[in-house]
Amino acid sequence: MNINIITSCLYVTVKKTRDAYTFNDGIFKEVENLNKILVHTRDSEIITKPPVLHLYVILIPGEKVNNTLNDTPRVNINELYETTGAPNKIGKLLHGILERTIDSKLIPNIPGRFQYKAYSIQSENEYAFMDGLESAGSFLDIVKAYTIISNRGQNNLHMDSNTDIIDKNNLYLNTFERRAEELGLNCDNYGLSRCSTVYIAFHNKILYVHNNSILPEVLGWNLNDFFKLNKNNAALKRANVNAIYDYVWCNTTYDIACTHMVETPDSRNPGKMFKFYPAAVLDPRYGLNKYYITVQRESWRIGREMETLTPINLTLYLPDKTRINEWSIRSLFRIYKNFPDLEDVETQRIYHMLYPNSDSIDYVTFLNKQPNETNMEILKAVAPTVVGVSGCYNQFTTPPVKEFDTPVIDPVANDIRCRIANLPKTGMFQGMVGGGPEELNPLYESYDYELDSSWKPIVGGKSRKQRKKKEKRKTRSN
Repeated sequence: MNINIITSCLYVTVKKTRDAYTFNDGIFKEVENLNKILVHTRDSEIITKPPVLHLYVILIPGEKVNNTLNDTPRVNINELYETTGAPNKIGKLLHGILERTIDSKLIPNIPGRFQYKAYSIQSENEYAFMDGLESAGSFLDIVKAYTIISNRGQNNLHMDSNTDIIDKNNLYLNTFERRAEELGLNCDNYGLSRCSTVYIAFHNKILYVHNNSILPEVLGWNLNDFFKLNKNNAALKRANVNAIYDYVWCNTTYDIACTHMVETPDSRNPGKMFKFYPAAVLDPRYGLNKYYITVQRESWRIGREMETLTPINLTLYLPDKTRINEWSIRSLFRIYKNFPDLEDVETQRIYHMLYPNSDSIDYVTFLNKQPNETNMEILKAVAPTVVGVSGCYNQFTTPPVKEFDTPVIDPVANDIRCRIANLPKTGMFQGMVGGGPEELNPLYESYDYELDSSWKPIVGGKSRKQRKKKEKRKTRSN
């Protein structure tokens, strides 16, 4: 029987001193977010089948503890997990503490609507890859993939626990109420994020996977293949690399035909090519952005120096109480500022982005899929006296003549662009408005790979699903 579930995942870092193992208790701060999810999805006139929230928790090695009195090595994966992949005695003890504490902090009257899931490593190859893995982002994206793969055949809304939902009823209607008889194989619903000036990506912070989706199967193939090929690849285990998103999630989105593919020489592996996958923004499966606020911080990049922004703390009702901080504003500005004018051939050569719709069509469509009215409320709250310049950005207001002309921009989105263009570049907005490293190097923000003059453009967005199925079946039959 198909059931409605929401899946979310968190990691807990574990360290050891000479006397004991300790863990980061920051996970308990997420209980407020878990309660918000449960409240937003409880029974109502619209939400007739409230989903069950499954929280998957993985224990990961923390950084080495160093001081003159208590110098101990970094925790190894075998100190938390059996070779079979199940949590060992220490792991079970820690999970027990975590589960009991979280249960005690949950809102009452939610019988059967919350399940704590202690993550178990799924294979020998996965265990080998996690041995020495330093990237928290990779750990989390492995578990995130597992929440999709293991719940194949269910209606699964996966979301990070700190996702700020702003339209719970329409989110429910456009996820759990999507019907295969109406949409065919397009019942999934995904989000988009703008990672740099010219790079719009598939956003796995929140995605809906329908019970008839091919995503779990394809994701499982790619994840297993990755572990088999890279279980001992130390370069992909570094703290500042999220190889699981780069190689597994991105390749999967291309296989199911919702991203393009572009290749460049791999700066970390001379002689090899590195692929990245801009979203095929026109795909109707990208429809979730209107229901949540996008916040991009990439705090998992342990080896990368984080930006320093002036603190901003606001509480807005959108319609529920939502906290807005400097990273919310930074992410909002990233969405709307610095239009990538790629129609000029010279600009295309500089940015190396030569795939279909890598210009105003993708960007304007991306803006039109945002919660523009809500984002305008946020902008007015932080800059109430700033208005747009008269006549600013009027190049997308003419109705398209041909089928694949640039669509008319949402006037609210255009007004936001104009207001941001007129903001001061000092004070709380310093480092947020205009300029920025993404204009000079549009991909650095996303992959930390250096640009190379010999980029090889590849037209993507075509499904390789049937071919991969045949290859897999052939391999398994041998």
